[in-house]
Amino acid sequence: MSNAFVSATVCFVCIFLTSSVSAADDCAFTIFNAPNSGLGDDERLPTPPAVQDGTFTAGTTFPDPSLHPYRNFFGLDTIVNGVSRFCTAQVVGATNVLLTAAHCVQDNGNGNWVNRFQLRDLRNSSAQPIVDPKCIMTNKTWTNMPKGFPGRFYWPADYALVFMPSALNEAFLELGAKPPGTVSVQAFGLPTGIGRHDRLVDINGDLEDDADQAG
Repeated sequence: MSNAFVSATVCFVCIFLTSSVSAADDCAFTIFNAPNSGLGDDERLPTPPAVQDGTFTAGTTFPDPSLHPYRNFFGLDTIVNGVSRFCTAQVVGATNVLLTAAHCVQDNGNGNWVNRFQLRDLRNSSAQPIVDPKCIMTNKTWTNMPKGFPGRFYWPADYALVFMPSALNEAFLELGAKPPGTVSVQAFGLPTGIGRHDRLVDINGDLEDDADQAG
């Protein structure tokens, strides 16, 4: 995947992840944020401006979110510091743990956490979103970028784990270290820069190290 594609305002999660993550019985850890209950309501958050599917390249596929493993992906709409974030989240490890981008839940500059949270089931667009995460974790370097790293974000730390109060779906990925060298990957997400944030997209590509984004 190219840098331009990865930076298209969406968190794409790749299936090369290995190892495991365990659900927390509670959120009594200093590395977690325990947000106030009910970070959303029945009023849907704003949707991004519509972009026609013509921006997708030939051969792009749109998986059916009612089928396995695609039913493990969710739309995540949040507001952080008054700015709407249109994101993708997926079940990983334990059945109530979601993986998403750190910028979807926390401002890396001032450390402010999400103040509106709506998790949408892609299988049922009319269903009310889930609004009450139990706790959220980001890497400590997300808000404490290493000295001398270029750019606004510390991309190697742009990930977050969201612990929900109950099971969402079965997990089909586990978390772990990145494999060495160049590998083929599949990425899934709900793009806004090249789509409408309402259809799950499957992208095939190669994972390569990037000197400008290395941790």
